[in-house]
Amino acid sequence: QGWLLDSQSWMWIFFSVVPMSLAAAGFLLLADCPAPVKVARRPFDWIGFSLVFTALFCFTYVFSQGSRWDWFEESRILWLTVIGTAALLAFIGQQAMAKGQGLLDFTLFRSEDFSFAFIVSFVAGAALFGSAFLIPSFAVSVLAFTPTEAGLLLLPSGALFIGALLLAAFVMQARHVPPIATVPFGILMIMVAMWMLSGSTIESGADDMMPA
Repeated sequence: QGWLLDSQSWMWIFFSVVPMSLAAAGFLLLADCPAPVKVARRPFDWIGFSLVFTALFCFTYVFSQGSRWDWFEESRILWLTVIGTAALLAFIGQQAMAKGQGLLDFTLFRSEDFSFAFIVSFVAGAALFGSAFLIPSFAVSVLAFTPTEAGLLLLPSGALFIGALLLAAFVMQARHVPPIATVPFGILMIMVAMWMLSGSTIESGADDMMPA
């Protein structure tokens, strides 16, 4: 995507997803899908949908335009934050009272295994996707990297990530290691990487950030 920004334009980023989407759709058509299970259909939760739509719309605008309008110094940003927070709290309360009949089934959190997996996935996902956004932004805006150079900075981590997935699958299937045993090691590696990046300054370069 960085190369597309440098050589073409930012609009090509959206077109770059099309081949991968078509390939994924092709694999789905080739796969043997099990017969769908017949379940009783329930009415769509329009109230919950409206609340979560309002919350996401408000927060998306606040986070994308807040710095442009000096955050809460602008009344529009302040009011959208208040409305988004109120809509989010109302959505959570409405879903809790729906008892599994809303958009989200909160009864799943009664399972300790599900709750643990949810928390770990949320923390790990926030760290991974957050760093995937912040590192290129820091490299481009502070270190004056080109988009291509910022993409190359993340390329080794992407390759190692794929290798780690394959290694984890191997040790779980061939060595019968329980999946939960790999979680602490992954979290530890994320913590070490973030600690190594915490000392980045305007004088840092690719050689300083690459080990993390």
